[in-house]
Amino acid sequence: MKDLKTIIDKFQEDFETTLQSGSAESQERLLAIVAELDSVIKERIRTMCRDEMRKMINRLKNGLDITPDDIARIKVWVIGDEEGCARFERHCRVWEDELKDILEEIKILQKTGDSLADYARFQIILHRASTLLTDIVYCHQQKEALDQFYRMGSEVAPEHRAFLIKILEKKSIPNNV
Repeated sequence: MKDLKTIIDKFQEDFETTLQSGSAESQERLLAIVAELDSVIKERIRTMCRDEMRKMINRLKNGLDITPDDIARIKVWVIGDEEGCARFERHCRVWEDELKDILEEIKILQKTGDSLADYARFQIILHRASTLLTDIVYCHQQKEALDQFYRMGSEVAPEHRAFLIKILEKKSIPNNV
């Protein structure tokens, strides 16, 4: 496993280069480093929590109770910290507002004409919409998972057990297995 510090240092170095050059190539390198960093962090969390997750999965499968502390730990494993979630939701609202602005641009373009320039502009707008929608969908998926946890409260109903088992198994098993 790569050293986290090395990857972060590389990210910071490439980030500065990307700011200076603004080239697509440097942006792609930065994106690859972010993906690598995300992969390393996920693996570290998985390694740190694997045994505890497996115990929790077995308890859930066997119908044993889990504590409010267990549910709080599961939230951190699956969703992350509350502050990060709140910040992410704020970003999501900004993205949704930007998507509304895009819809207004589309309405204007729809009325303006049928030129090549209009279609080219339309493509750019649709690309922005697609990028935003990808982020918004992810945001809502995370929010739905968090809402599911809040609905559970301190007791885990049978219908929630299957949900928890599924996400814990997904989190505890590496993607490449």
